[in-house]
Amino acid sequence: MDSLLICLFSIILTSHSLSEMKPEKILFSQLPPECAAEYDPFLRRERKAVSTDVIRIDLDGDGSSEMLVWTGDGGSAGEEWSIMRKGKRGWQRLGKVFGLLYRVDVKPYRGLLVCNPCGWDQASWSFYRLQAGRLHKTVDFEITYSQPIRERPMEIKIKYSSETDSLTKRAN
Repeated sequence: MDSLLICLFSIILTSHSLSEMKPEKILFSQLPPECAAEYDPFLRRERKAVSTDVIRIDLDGDGSSEMLVWTGDGGSAGEEWSIMRKGKRGWQRLGKVFGLLYRVDVKPYRGLLVCNPCGWDQASWSFYRLQAGRLHKTVDFEITYSQPIRERPMEIKIKYSSETDSLTKRAN
């Protein structure tokens, strides 16, 4: 776990150099029905939407891409995405995430880093991995920055999703 934390710290602390994942617009008619159904039906009617944003990414390195499908919900801290995987019985939702999405592909750590900005000086970050067909939130970080626009961390709280204890570290 320590090397994972170091890897994620490096990525998060240099967040200004991260590139947010860019979706492609896909018509609902071109998506598998299970994926198209992830878009909120009320919003689809109100917006007269005919497409949604989709990100294709191989989250677990098995050679098959999962689909991150925008649900139509969003706000200033990002958007809600359904993580879909093709199985024997069609496409199934593994989970949902909300925020700005970044890919982590640093061996052996492959996964999804999700940022939820809160104003100019705070953000929470979550790291998700896909293992054995299940989506796992591995680590949560809460960061308070000393300068606006989330540039210089002042306090970092690390929370392990499998434990109730959290560890707080002060950044220099």
